[in-house]
Amino acid sequence: MIKTKNFLAVIFFLISNNIFSQWVWINPLPTGENILCVDFINDNTGYIATYSFNILKTTDGGDSWNYITKLNLIWPNKLQFVNENTGFVSAKESNSGNKLYKTTDGGKNWFSTANTGEYIWSFDFPNANTGYLIVNGNENVLYKTTNGGLNWSNILTRRIQVVKFFDPQHGSIYGIDPSIPLFTTVNGGASWISTFPGTNVRNISYVNADLIYAVNGNVTTTTYRSSNAGSSWTFLSEVGSLPYDPLINFINETTGYLIDNVFFGNSFYGPLIRTTNGGINWNEFVQSGIKPTPVISYETNSFYSVGNTGKILKSSDNGVNWVSKNSSFIEKSRTLHFSNVNTGIIA
Repeated sequence: MIKTKNFLAVIFFLISNNIFSQWVWINPLPTGENILCVDFINDNTGYIATYSFNILKTTDGGDSWNYITKLNLIWPNKLQFVNENTGFVSAKESNSGNKLYKTTDGGKNWFSTANTGEYIWSFDFPNANTGYLIVNGNENVLYKTTNGGLNWSNILTRRIQVVKFFDPQHGSIYGIDPSIPLFTTVNGGASWISTFPGTNVRNISYVNADLIYAVNGNVTTTTYRSSNAGSSWTFLSEVGSLPYDPLINFINETTGYLIDNVFFGNSFYGPLIRTTNGGINWNEFVQSGIKPTPVISYETNSFYSVGNTGKILKSSDNGVNWVSKNSSFIEKSRTLHFSNVNTGIIA
């Protein structure tokens, strides 16, 4: 029996005669890799994607996770499931541009559904059939599909970087670049308007087709609300300084959350703050010693947050308290031992 001082860091089984062929992750569970993406379709069923593109699934609110597959891709940018079977992920193959991949069997098999050869800035599927995709170019191109990614059509060419849709008709495009304005549409991208006061929109959140919250600014972070699908905007408050990439999410008309994302999935981030009066006042509210990362999936009764070294956190009280859903955390591997030619462990 191999002993460790205070922790069990990593254990693997080698399951081939070739000692470099395949290792199976045992502990900590479900993974010790950096988790870059998380998406839950309800309070219990969700998916995560790791740095090396392992995809795992839970159906019991994060109590247990099942390994689904590993993709030969680099750095998942976004993982989105529209139902338990159909999902999309954007990522890069070795030396090629980004591609958009799709699954129709819950993540077991994936196929390319948008091979652009260029960098994919953003994508969003409000349902299984209708999706939007922004691809890099001299003037970035917004594409639309109405058949689940089988065919795409160019509906707009201009300097934009982010696309978000509430439903197939109501959506927004904007840029993390301070000079790019916010545009909204109510007819599936057939026409666009821009009435937002100024530029430098950092993030938006739809509550319904008409109600949108937005956050902008660098030195001073401000919040705005539109109650008419972007036709006009109302200033709400100055939040303070969230200088990097503030992420906003409203779960209903009055309750919303803000967190500053310095590096996506990294350890450096600001506190999660909350409003309960529609964005007028914002306050720190997390009571537990464990704090969430900026990579959060907000569901009706449960919030999930993921990050480095396999960190998975869950809150069942709207973010006030967070608990770890890992069996343990990785620190350092200290011992390598083989019991025979086929089986070995690292601990």
